[in-house]
Amino acid sequence: MYGKSASKRNKKRKLWKTKQLKMLGEYEDESSSSGGEITPTRKSASVGTVQSGAQQNLSILSSLRSVLIVISSALICFAAARNSITWHCQRFWGASGDFWQAQWDKFLDTVGEDPFNLWVYGTTVLSLGVYWLFGGIYTLLDVTNKPAALRRYKIQPGTNEPVDNKKLFNVLWCVFFNQIIVGLPSTFIMYWAMSWRGFPALRELPTFHWVLLLHNRHLYKIIHKQHHEWTAPIAVTAIYCHPIEHLFSNLLPPFLGVFIMGSHVATAWLWFTLALLSTLNAHSGYHLPFFPSPEAHDFHHLKFNNCFGVLGVLDRLHGTDTNFRSSRAYPRHIMMLSFIPPREAFPEPNPCKHKLGKQDDFFGYLQAGFIGKNSLQRQSYVTSRVNSKQSPKNPTDPLPLEHLDCANFGHPLLPICQKRSNLGLWDNFLHIVGEDPFTLWVNGTTILNLVVYWLFGGIYTILNVTNKPAALRRYKMQPGTNEPVDYKKLSRVLVWVLFNQIVVGYVTAWILYKAMSWRGYPEPHHLPSLLQFLSETFFHVLVEEVTFYYSHRLLHTRYLYKFIHKRHHEWTSPIAVTAIYCHPIEHFISNLLPPCLGVFIMGSHILTTWTWFILALFTTLNAHCGYHIPLFPSPEAHDYHHLKFNNCFGVIGVLDRLHKTDANFRASHVYKRHVMLKFDLLNDQINLKS
Repeated sequence: MYGKSASKRNKKRKLWKTKQLKMLGEYEDESSSSGGEITPTRKSASVGTVQSGAQQNLSILSSLRSVLIVISSALICFAAARNSITWHCQRFWGASGDFWQAQWDKFLDTVGEDPFNLWVYGTTVLSLGVYWLFGGIYTLLDVTNKPAALRRYKIQPGTNEPVDNKKLFNVLWCVFFNQIIVGLPSTFIMYWAMSWRGFPALRELPTFHWVLLLHNRHLYKIIHKQHHEWTAPIAVTAIYCHPIEHLFSNLLPPFLGVFIMGSHVATAWLWFTLALLSTLNAHSGYHLPFFPSPEAHDFHHLKFNNCFGVLGVLDRLHGTDTNFRSSRAYPRHIMMLSFIPPREAFPEPNPCKHKLGKQDDFFGYLQAGFIGKNSLQRQSYVTSRVNSKQSPKNPTDPLPLEHLDCANFGHPLLPICQKRSNLGLWDNFLHIVGEDPFTLWVNGTTILNLVVYWLFGGIYTILNVTNKPAALRRYKMQPGTNEPVDYKKLSRVLVWVLFNQIVVGYVTAWILYKAMSWRGYPEPHHLPSLLQFLSETFFHVLVEEVTFYYSHRLLHTRYLYKFIHKRHHEWTSPIAVTAIYCHPIEHFISNLLPPCLGVFIMGSHILTTWTWFILALFTTLNAHCGYHIPLFPSPEAHDYHHLKFNNCFGVIGVLDRLHKTDANFRASHVYKRHVMLKFDLLNDQINLKS
């Protein structure tokens, strides 16, 4: 009898100790890095490492005390700085408040002001749109494994290449179920809770203001295990989980703050968008440049028992990121501010420590061009050595770069072996994006044109829309026009410009690629000399002047103007983004063909081509900007062309002078201002209103 009771007591003690170990996260996973299910098992520990119940309680109390200290300190600091922070942020928000308020009013005029539609249907549509817009991009990347350059940013290389279609379809079905079946009722509950609490006024936008359970053994087995089927997650698995988990872990936390603060629906939507982007990035499997680091949550999927939080603050506080902080992934847990992949910036320690048997082996690398001026030979040699998988048993055979232990070699030039520090910027760029001609000439050219156009054009557009800073309005060539810009006309411009850039521009880039393939393009690693670069650029300017002038005059003939060119002349006082607001036929003949023709004739290098395209884009944006800014080339001639229609057809004015198609312009008072201004020239020497 007493023996049975003693055995029962021992069993209870073991169960109690197991529960305490669970609370402390004393579990590790048994899994492979390739995917599959994870089963938590207890860590092996000696008897002396098992803590008593009193010590564990003290540990929990200590953690709670630390939490209270951190929160109270943060509240004190925030209370002290609140007035100053709020004043500065309110000043920024207020500077553009009229603009955002106007956009919000237009939106409400379109969709209505019914709170049910906004909080239930609006929130659901927003969540679906954001999730599948960004998650779809990641999914295409995972399914196609293209572009290949981005695979170098994978956190777990070799996993999901390609994704298992059967598993992916299972994920998609579960995600749709969670978004529609679970998400829609949840938004209705959120609407009901906010109705009970009280909605803020819909019309008035807010000012700027301060705005471990599932890993329990039983809950994990029944609920959370589904989400951890992917030890190397992809973006769309962010809400691949049990419906109960989706409700309590994915939907409730973001809504709780909205409910407590009684946030405006616009604030709630912004917060939900941020939360969705954060979870998609955390599950993407890619550590991309300038994106927040997803290393911590990826490590959580891989190792199961670390990094439970979002920001990592409570993980640090409770010590649930100890294994992560001691792992090789932790040094990579930063925002990468360069295009060097994290695994190259922070490489894995090399377990192979072979010494080279002879000093002649080092000069084998010199003879192969490994430390020469030709980076292409260096890269091809290293690649051939790695691909050959040469056995290290032969001491006379030089080893690949990855297998060298340069610290044991004792040659003064050996630091060059340890990293490719003598690669130039262009070589590094090609190493990142690849050397595929189609990628460089078609995709690269299209992306370059989009980025340059909207970088400079976007700055001018903000200036036109806000009319701020007011100091720059003094430099307007036609004062009083487009103050502010007509939004209806501007939206039409944006639609046509994007169509011309993406559809017409991409097709033209493909035609240029085919033409250069037929002609023969230079090898991308061999950069042209400075003299060749300058001479080719000068030739491109002359070719563009000739082709643009005559094609432009052709478009001003009666029939072509009526059916094609008239659209571009709707703006008699142009703004920068109207530079390629035109008929697609005009965009191809007059805007794209002239810059490309010189590139084809000269067979220019891709870098020369890109530099020339940047110069051409800046020229046309400046010519249409409507502002004569000091130290910028004068846009007076083309602005006069838009105003008077029948003068100044060229780019630099050489053929206008030759054919006397600038006679009226040269006789006008505007011609006096057709110079590059100094900062004081506009006010002190020339009167704009004369």
